[in-house]
Amino acid sequence: MKPFFGDVKAADWRRPDGLLHVYVLPPPEVLAMADAYQQLMKPHHETGLVSLQPRAFLHYTVQLIDRHVTEITDDQLAALKSALDAEAGPVEPFELTAVHGVVGVHGVTIYTEPPTPLFTALNQRVRAAVAEALGPDAVPEQQYAPVPHLSAGYGLADADSDPLIRAVNGYRPTPVTLTVDQVHLLAVDQDRAAGTFSWKALHTVDLTGRRDLVHDETAGTAR
Repeated sequence: MKPFFGDVKAADWRRPDGLLHVYVLPPPEVLAMADAYQQLMKPHHETGLVSLQPRAFLHYTVQLIDRHVTEITDDQLAALKSALDAEAGPVEPFELTAVHGVVGVHGVTIYTEPPTPLFTALNQRVRAAVAEALGPDAVPEQQYAPVPHLSAGYGLADADSDPLIRAVNGYRPTPVTLTVDQVHLLAVDQDRAAGTFSWKALHTVDLTGRRDLVHDETAGTAR
């Protein structure tokens, strides 16, 4: 395993606080699956190999936005919320299936059963909203369609991960199907030393097309 922070370009931020993201947040059934994997990861966390992402901040990334919340005006933030409402709000809810944990080069993720074309379509709508509100340079280049995954923990050290791989591969939970019916605009902080992320919620869009269900979140977790 290799360190996530310092080795992955997407984690190389200009500053560690308030980078805008759009996430899908997992339901309790997926959190329970993550809990089980984190119990298996805990001994390896204690050796400094891998972090444990706090349960309250587990997430599926839809889109990173190349703007920190302090870099945009109140009017720009309002425009971004409105653009997300217009672009993502009309999307119909859809399902993803969380299958099992996988140890990768930079951490432990919960694998999602492919194909995921509806997630890709959601990503494209969110990207369009960001470009409209903040300009195209606020949308990082993307070579491949995003693969939805939930990171249970991130690599902290350049070290042998075979024991962790054996522990994670030895557990096969019952797959969990989740309904994606919301996306959340968040100002995300990173703690590079701990290998974790946290956030302040800014806005929630319900994927129903109903404008009367769109609302703001002002603080704390968004779900």
